[in-house]
Amino acid sequence: MNFLKYGCIFSLLLMALRVIGQDANQPPGTAPSPSAQPSPQDIKINPEEPPPIKQVEPGVLELGNVRLNQAKRSITFPASINMHEGPIEYFLVTSYGKVHESVLKMDVMPYHIHVFALMLNASGADFDALKERFSKLEENEIVPTAELNEMLKAGLFGQPVKMTVRWEKDGQKIEYQAEELFVSNLDGKPMEAEKWFYTGSRVNNSNVFVANQSGDAVTVIGDYGSMVNYIGPGFKNDELWKANVPVLPPINHPVTVTFTFPVQKKTSSEP
Repeated sequence: MNFLKYGCIFSLLLMALRVIGQDANQPPGTAPSPSAQPSPQDIKINPEEPPPIKQVEPGVLELGNVRLNQAKRSITFPASINMHEGPIEYFLVTSYGKVHESVLKMDVMPYHIHVFALMLNASGADFDALKERFSKLEENEIVPTAELNEMLKAGLFGQPVKMTVRWEKDGQKIEYQAEELFVSNLDGKPMEAEKWFYTGSRVNNSNVFVANQSGDAVTVIGDYGSMVNYIGPGFKNDELWKANVPVLPPINHPVTVTFTFPVQKKTSSEP
């Protein structure tokens, strides 16, 4: 099922959203009691049951422990450092995702991030077109960079997204872009900037949001169940990247992750 098809489901859901005022007895960023919710892997998309979005202040909304700033077009949520050493295939997963190969982990529902991304009109990947192309690849075959660039220009991978990671150390505020937290196993150079794309994950035949089910939110190897993919040199090479350990804080150190969606430029064919 491609993004446009399940986007219709979310559009119906979003039309029914009830924005609720901030509960003075509940600190910002706290999620409802786990006992009141089904397992994240089992949550089904139901337009008749809108998510409990709360208004923190004008233009700032909160869903679980995810916060949307509409003016800044940003989505912010807590996470922590998950690993330093070992093969890296993911940038961000949930605590039940592929934590054995991810730099960051979070106790955040990917579905909550996605609801806010849709409220910012984030466009996702054309999964039908991608499936047709990548099904023709031989084992270990890498798509040429020139072809990837053409696919990006055609919008097949969805909308660009900027990801920023912040933390504090000894009272000092530290900030890195997501790509700066990786280096190549080949030459030690960081990832190229501006190569993250909001592919959007998808809803399966059981109406379960795939990123919620797997817990895998942001990947560096090409995983269309994830919400964000790195589409740059070495795309789909699962042995290329490792963590940039010298700049990372210790394991389990808390960080704040922000997705920022640039305003999409209209093409000459758009009204």
